[in-house]
Amino acid sequence: MRSNELTTRPGEVLPLVPLRDMVVFPHMMAPFVVGRDSSIRALEAALSTPSKRLFLSAQKDPQLDEPQPGDIHSVGVVATVAQSLKLPNGHIKVMVEGVRRGRIAGFEERPGYLGVAVEWSLLRILQVRPTALSSARETLTPEVRGPQWNFSIIQPPVKASFSTRAVRVTEGMGV
Repeated sequence: MRSNELTTRPGEVLPLVPLRDMVVFPHMMAPFVVGRDSSIRALEAALSTPSKRLFLSAQKDPQLDEPQPGDIHSVGVVATVAQSLKLPNGHIKVMVEGVRRGRIAGFEERPGYLGVAVEWSLLRILQVRPTALSSARETLTPEVRGPQWNFSIIQPPVKASFSTRAVRVTEGMGV
């Protein structure tokens, strides 16, 4: 287990940075600029810890300048700050790496920013029922539902003309 994948300790509260029009996933590197005073304080709090971890979650309304707990999606990602650069205007450009998906279990008011307790249980995060997939399929209209509607097919079949061109390219290369 790498050091940035350590789970939170019971009772540990991570600084929260609400994101506008952006979602970060586990194992994803994401650059963004932090400009809100509360988000800058949360980022500085994360940078002052050895783990440099914080919790990122999307705002429900990106127009809000100071989102409250009810304005933030409950599912987000614990992220590690990989790089940060203070800009001349006071904002901070940051590069984060998503570590693990989590759900906000509770909010804690910290000096100048919000902190969150994070819950890890994957089944509780997704709230998946065994029948969820079949229920979703049954709610589709008859025009959409049919034998061709299959999750295993992600891309349309490759056309013959494309595969013929691929063969001609490889033949010309002496392969």
